[in-house]
Amino acid sequence: MTRHAKVPFCACAVLACAHVALATPPPRTVAPAHVGPLPAVALRLPSDSQVLMGLSVRSFVASQFYERFAQPGTPMRPTALDELKRETGLDGERDLDELVVATGRAGEIVILATGRLDRPRLEAAWRGRAQTASPRALAFLSERTLVMGSAAWVDVVSGKTKGADLRTNVALLALVRQVPEHAAFWMVGDGEALSRLSASNAKNQAAAGLPLGLPPLKTIVIAGELAPALSLTITADASDNRSARGLADMLRGFIALAALQAQSKPALRDLAGAIEVTTQETSVRVTARPTNEMLDALIPRGAPSAKPSPTP
Repeated sequence: MTRHAKVPFCACAVLACAHVALATPPPRTVAPAHVGPLPAVALRLPSDSQVLMGLSVRSFVASQFYERFAQPGTPMRPTALDELKRETGLDGERDLDELVVATGRAGEIVILATGRLDRPRLEAAWRGRAQTASPRALAFLSERTLVMGSAAWVDVVSGKTKGADLRTNVALLALVRQVPEHAAFWMVGDGEALSRLSASNAKNQAAAGLPLGLPPLKTIVIAGELAPALSLTITADASDNRSARGLADMLRGFIALAALQAQSKPALRDLAGAIEVTTQETSVRVTARPTNEMLDALIPRGAPSAKPSPTP
């Protein structure tokens, strides 16, 4: 092939390669499906969330724990279920699959719910709800997902206004990753939020520690299962090794005091063996596997209200 013949041949080859490159779509960046137990849609929650809580409603309602301790009107029932019903008329036990709740430093709160949603009925109920002092909003992210709560946060989650989302909160997502993916319920939070919660509940608003005199914590991670029975793991990070040891000793003291009630409540005789407290440097870990009988002795069950009949 002569030199003059090579020039058009090379030009054709370059054009062919360019055509193939233009015809081939660029590789897509695949968004993570979830982070630990946090579903992908929940990554749209505001970046300044300080506490995240999650509940697998399907697992919760199907559990023996629900039948025994957490039906409507009982102390162990998650308040988010009743708030959803009060604000929207949504029957959580029948219609919901999953709940994620986020709270912020200035009292902001949003509830993200997934399940079978009757949008016209829910929107009508929302318009007829009792007004609150702080602005609140409801938005549908899809046919199966809604978000409600503090209006400014709902606007961020729904995309109505711009704002950083949870993917930029590296510290909080690191705590979420410590939770098993299939946990039935969970909570993670930072120390500032925990101290504020303590202060709001204390008679002395200047209190900086947790209730019951527990020392301030940097972070806390709670994860639990409900099948075949309740099991709970709490991991708290204290400010230093000494605080961690003091917290562990205090918790062991509470357990010992509760076990002393075994004379009047025989179900608590083996309580100390059902709860394990360990420390590693600044971390305190509590693992609990109480029996239903122990929970009966420890938790006032109250008088549950009548469970609503399922609607076809």
